[in-house]
Amino acid sequence: MRIALVTAELDACGAELVVRRLALGLRNRGHRVFIYCLQHATLPVDALRAAGVVVREARSIGRDPLLAVKLLRWLRADRVELVHAHANVALTYAWPGAALLRLPVV
Repeated sequence: MRIALVTAELDACGAELVVRRLALGLRNRGHRVFIYCLQHATLPVDALRAAGVVVREARSIGRDPLLAVKLLRWLRADRVELVHAHANVALTYAWPGAALLRLPVV
C-alpha cells in the first residue's frame, strides 16, 4: 500500500518521532511510505531516505492557500492510497486533495 504521512514539521519532538517510527515500521512491512512536511524537516532525514521513505518538504510559512494544491499534486504523483494526517493543520491542508482523489484519510 502507498501511504502518505502528513505532518506540520519533522523534528525531534513527540508526534514527529511517532511519524518517523511509523514510517520506518510501515516500510519494513513492505509499504511504500511518503512523509509530507508542511513546513520543514529539522530532523535529519537521511536514515529515512536510506530506508526507502520519501520525504517531501513544502517549506510553507503561515497560512498558505496553495499548500492544499501542492499536497494534491504530491498525492496524485505518488499514487497514494491512504492519507494519515498527524495534526489538525495537516488534516486541514490534506483533506481537500484527498477528497478530490477519493482517498481515505485517518
